[in-house]
Amino acid sequence: MARTHSYDAVRNSNVAIFDGNDDYVDCGNPPELDFGTGSWTVAAWIKASSTTDQCMIYCKGGDGNGGIRYMLSLGETDEHRITVTTDADTGGGKKQQAGDIHVDDGERHHVLGMRDGNVLRVYVDGVQDGGTKDLPADYDLSGTSQANAFIGANWNYENPAVQKFFDGSIDDVRVYSKTLSQAEILSIVGLPELYFGLTSPANVYKEGEGSDIIDFKDFAVLGDRFLEEDMFP
Repeated sequence: MARTHSYDAVRNSNVAIFDGNDDYVDCGNPPELDFGTGSWTVAAWIKASSTTDQCMIYCKGGDGNGGIRYMLSLGETDEHRITVTTDADTGGGKKQQAGDIHVDDGERHHVLGMRDGNVLRVYVDGVQDGGTKDLPADYDLSGTSQANAFIGANWNYENPAVQKFFDGSIDDVRVYSKTLSQAEILSIVGLPELYFGLTSPANVYKEGEGSDIIDFKDFAVLGDRFLEEDMFP
């Protein structure tokens, strides 16, 4: 059975606020967070006040030369985007997958990074963001126990110190020892299902969200378009 470790950064019913200077949560060093070659998922709700070069959301293991780690961050590869990073130190080294969506827009976003077998993925607000990064076969992250798990920062293994502080709010941080399905991700975000509206001209007769079933009026519109040799969709 997959294990779930949930670190709900809520204090007195308020989301934890990190000032970008020295605030962080030290989650300790439980062996259950050292996944080796296994799949895992890290998820959290964030609201970024501002971004610097690199702001950690969650990190397990040591950063820097010789560090073995997996982490979810804002600004690791681009100051606006979410990045999932792994570093096995040997046998493949550092791998990263960044999203495309800018999340430093003053809004609250659900962000997620996962290792799905030998693939890295990023999700924002329940939808996969960007492409994927392939990992070498048997890519081994054993050794992340060299440093604790941190929320809002990480540990520099090369020059021992806490660093890369998050500026904004983080809560409901979850770490799973498995890959989450699309349905499970949507459940965390609080959405019943994904919805993508059709771009067909038949949408002039859309009756509301979830009503993409073609009715008689839609069929008439599509028929006219077909006769004009503008094939559906």
